[in-house]
Amino acid sequence: PQIELLTLMFIKTFVLIGLYLVTGNPSVSRECPTGCASCSALNGCLSCRPRFFLHLELDGIRERGTCLSTCPRGYYGNRSPHINKCKRCKEECAFCFSENFCTRCHAGTFLIRGKCESSCPNGLTANAVLRECTVNCKVGEWTEWGPCLQKVNTEGYKKGEESRTRQVLQSSGPDGHPCPHVIEVRKCAIKDTERRRRWKEMKSFRHMSLDLSAEKGNMAAKLRARSSQCHREDGRQ
Repeated sequence: PQIELLTLMFIKTFVLIGLYLVTGNPSVSRECPTGCASCSALNGCLSCRPRFFLHLELDGIRERGTCLSTCPRGYYGNRSPHINKCKRCKEECAFCFSENFCTRCHAGTFLIRGKCESSCPNGLTANAVLRECTVNCKVGEWTEWGPCLQKVNTEGYKKGEESRTRQVLQSSGPDGHPCPHVIEVRKCAIKDTERRRRWKEMKSFRHMSLDLSAEKGNMAAKLRARSSQCHREDGRQ
């Protein structure tokens, strides 16, 4: 019986030593760092509480775990029913949203549709600061200058303004260069023939207005006279 007891004690001690060497004596205790559901002295966090990500780093020849609310640079958070874990981004990504979608690139490469490329395709501009391929505004050619027009209440002057425009062919992206101005206006000298024509049009319009006013006055006088005549005839009857 004594030998059997010693044998059982030896086996128990051997199992405990084996568990300690393999798992680092895992425990769920108050000594675990914030976010850990279970931990060990040798390996740090072994599992995390809900909403935390397990991040593993090499500590010499041993992996040591920490539980983080967000994954560090170069990693993305991968959630699963069993464990939430920080996974490393692809080598070309400085930051990433998932395994196949970069959000920021290393210097010398440029982000385009979640990928990091060494150059930008046609129509896009490489932005070395943002490390992105940005969409800049593009405008067309200027039109010809329009007719020289007088301003209001400047009938006696020979000066006017003329303008020209250009169309926006491609609007800029969120980080692209904004569009330049698309309308230009400059002073101009009105030609005598043009000035005379406009002056005649304005005089003609004024005469028409006066004629209409006079005609309205005549019609009103006729209506008053007719109304007065009707009253006199009614009185005789």
